[in-house]
Amino acid sequence: MSVNDGQFHEMPIDREIRTLIDTAFAPPDQVTWPWVALPLVLVAGGIGTFVYISRDDVSATVFGLGVALGLMLVIVPGLVLLAALAGIANDRRLRTEYRTRTLPRREALLSGGTVAAATFQAERALLFEPFEDEGFLYLFGLTDGSTLVLHGNLPPLRSDQAADWPGSHFRLLRSPDREDLLGVVGDGSTLDVSILPRALAVANPAERLPGAEPLPCEAAARVWHPLDELLPILLSHCSECGYSLRGSTTLSCPECGHAFLT
Repeated sequence: MSVNDGQFHEMPIDREIRTLIDTAFAPPDQVTWPWVALPLVLVAGGIGTFVYISRDDVSATVFGLGVALGLMLVIVPGLVLLAALAGIANDRRLRTEYRTRTLPRREALLSGGTVAAATFQAERALLFEPFEDEGFLYLFGLTDGSTLVLHGNLPPLRSDQAADWPGSHFRLLRSPDREDLLGVVGDGSTLDVSILPRALAVANPAERLPGAEPLPCEAAARVWHPLDELLPILLSHCSECGYSLRGSTTLSCPECGHAFLT
């Protein structure tokens, strides 16, 4: 399998890849019924409090305290109860989708016995922190002088590999017949990563890269420019002085001289 060619080749599913598949196709978390039972009991207590203070022999002081307690037991747990019921409804929807769509895809993938993999070797990495639900933006400076771009919410890595990511040698895995990314398997040394705040990046940074060639894999593209040449295109302003970097092509701020990469 060639390194950095961007081509996906079929490879057998071994134990390591099977673990990754199980993680990528894991069932959704389930909302437990105690989240419903406890607020339901409290709401019932609040209603009981209102019933008690409605009697004729209740004093004004007890009535006032009962109203305050009843409202507290009804309103706050009631909101928690509604949220829990909404979570259970959403949980049922996700589990139905998992049974009808995700699980058959997992079984078809395992029965086929192969995945598609592309191997890359990088010298450096830059990432922008996630913004809301967009996920990280990774920029890998590859050993052939080009740049690999990975963006979006990547599937979770195995816990024992999380400390080694981003790494110098890794494989992107996808289904043989689909372009959705299953995950990343790394077997190289950990790279020193330059991390930049997402607020420094321009809007839709992945779309600003010149001549980006999408790879046959979700959320991945190849740019035939070195990483250092791409960084000024992605930055909106200097993190030190706030100077606008629109149109700048240098790796330092023209206003204060701050270097973007160290």
